[in-house]
Amino acid sequence: DSVLQSLPDHPLYSAIHRVGRRLMEPGLAYAPGQEILSSLKHSYDLFELMVLYRLIAALEAGLGPTWRLAHQARIARLPWEDRPKDGALWAWRGPDGQFLELRYQARFHSAKPPPDGRLYSSLSAQGVPDYILVHHRKGEPRSWIILDAKYRCGRKPIHDALGDVHRYRDALRVEGAPADGAFIIVPSLQSGAALYGNPAFVAKHRLGALVVYDEGWMEPIWRWIRQIDAIS
Repeated sequence: DSVLQSLPDHPLYSAIHRVGRRLMEPGLAYAPGQEILSSLKHSYDLFELMVLYRLIAALEAGLGPTWRLAHQARIARLPWEDRPKDGALWAWRGPDGQFLELRYQARFHSAKPPPDGRLYSSLSAQGVPDYILVHHRKGEPRSWIILDAKYRCGRKPIHDALGDVHRYRDALRVEGAPADGAFIIVPSLQSGAALYGNPAFVAKHRLGALVVYDEGWMEPIWRWIRQIDAIS
């Protein structure tokens, strides 16, 4: 006991302890004019950002030459991390009055008495999916889907994650319209959860898991865009 007591009492050991505690926090805050010298992030936070940048790159490459990037969110360039603000928007303008927006951490506010004229609303509690894609034509939203990054890949975590997007699909509205699909994006699927990434399952239910490291992981998103374009 006396040895343990001497550690916080010693100025050097006490300083090391304080610095160590700060370094183990999820991220270091900093005052104006100061830099972040070191920071640790949770793996799921880093995965969420990685998926965002992969989505942007895939859309930019796959939409084709008739689409042009119309709006690009500002990325905060921190010393050890590049991060957009919640609600950040990327948007592409396409042929025939089409417009596709990718929104990061859009906030769907909780229900309020009608008329509820908000663009993003919820029928129940507030929801904040990681990403949404909204397809517009001639200034009107025609369809939208929910995407949520989930780092864990076992059957139980996948069930929990799908339960989250189930609730989002039931409750969240864009100009009063429910989502036309809801998908989780994962690094892999363990054998017990492989069903939820099966292309037939995903296509039939417009719900399931997209494995971001698989070559065709964007196919359900492209299928949704093609279907909306054909209907329009």
